[in-house]
Amino acid sequence: MHSEAHRPRFVVTTVEVEGREEEAIVEIPDFEPVPWGPRARQDLVGKRMPRADAIAKVTGAARYTADIRVPGMLYARFLRSPIACGRLTALDVSAARALPGVQAVFTARDVPAIEWMHGAPLLGGRVVYAGQPVAAVAADSPRAARAAVRAMHAEWMPRRHRVIVNADTPPRRGSGAPARPVTERHQRGNVKRAIDAAPVVVTQTYSVAPVIHQAMEPHGSVVSWEGDHLTVYDSTQGIFRVRRELARYLGLLESQVRVVSDYMGGGFGAKNNCGAYTVLAALLARRTRRPVSFMLDRAEECVDAGHRPATVMRVTVASERDGRLQAIDFEAWIALGADGWWGGPGQLVHRMYRCANVRTVEHFHYTNVGPMSAFRAPFYVEGAFALESAMDLVARRLRRDPIAVRLLNRVDTDQDRDRPYSTNQ
Repeated sequence: MHSEAHRPRFVVTTVEVEGREEEAIVEIPDFEPVPWGPRARQDLVGKRMPRADAIAKVTGAARYTADIRVPGMLYARFLRSPIACGRLTALDVSAARALPGVQAVFTARDVPAIEWMHGAPLLGGRVVYAGQPVAAVAADSPRAARAAVRAMHAEWMPRRHRVIVNADTPPRRGSGAPARPVTERHQRGNVKRAIDAAPVVVTQTYSVAPVIHQAMEPHGSVVSWEGDHLTVYDSTQGIFRVRRELARYLGLLESQVRVVSDYMGGGFGAKNNCGAYTVLAALLARRTRRPVSFMLDRAEECVDAGHRPATVMRVTVASERDGRLQAIDFEAWIALGADGWWGGPGQLVHRMYRCANVRTVEHFHYTNVGPMSAFRAPFYVEGAFALESAMDLVARRLRRDPIAVRLLNRVDTDQDRDRPYSTNQ
């Protein structure tokens, strides 16, 4: 226990995570580290250090989630929708339940009312992307689990779907869209007036195709219960987020959930959250009273493990003849997939260069493909590609060195918040 003199101090602060703001509780340490002076001894910085996990990885001793083996463990698989939009009109799982080695089959009727995408129930019958899970099975072996999925008989009613968004896509909900699109606008200064007055103006449209993460280790979890507590071995970048989300889905206290990730074979942003496979593994394990391994295969990684969303961006950059920026006008159309969050490529446009007049308009569309997820500087990569390409066009029009144009417009302060990027002097 902490003594009164050493009681931990906590502060509530707002942090920016991948383009979105979140409230965080931070523990303040009892001591302040001594700042490094010019004569400080450096025992670690600048020195070659052996990786703590190197030997385990190169010898194969490292145990990833897919390597976890627990006595009595079952193997789980999903039945996934072959259509991109529509409804599951009939589902017969009786043949699957009768197969040898099958211990449990779950449909929407067998799981608690867990809100998933846009409030729809987990394993619900409304289909909004190809690959959406509608049933799950746990069996004694991976082969038996796959056979059970093949034995299920499903009937589908397809509807018109949308997977592509372009600069002509209207900001309204189309037929079959998972949810209404969202448009966010931000502006400082008078962009139109600055563009009209500028001697140099370039406009161009850029597009970024969707990109799939494809980490070496697929997504997956191994879940086991001990009474009303559960242990989750998960291939994840965020053990605390998985714990928090899984506890909420199952109606548990966070203290009842333990998440372990000793090694992870790549994530790149796609392994930050609690997946449907983790929730179903926990439910199947509770029903069967046996540990359950639920690992996605490579095909599932392509359709239901996140992606960088396809984005179309139209950029107008106005400058003086010496290269000083006068205005940036940026509009983007983002195909989030069936679900996602509104980070947006326009964030970088407001911050990258000194410019008094900046306008960004971002249209976030929900489409009938798997949900997007963070992917290595999410949204900033797309925004940087468009903005920097336009800056190159400005330099070419001015016949100036593109690096010189950028240095001329270098900025040290967040111009919207009047906050320095660094306190280093």
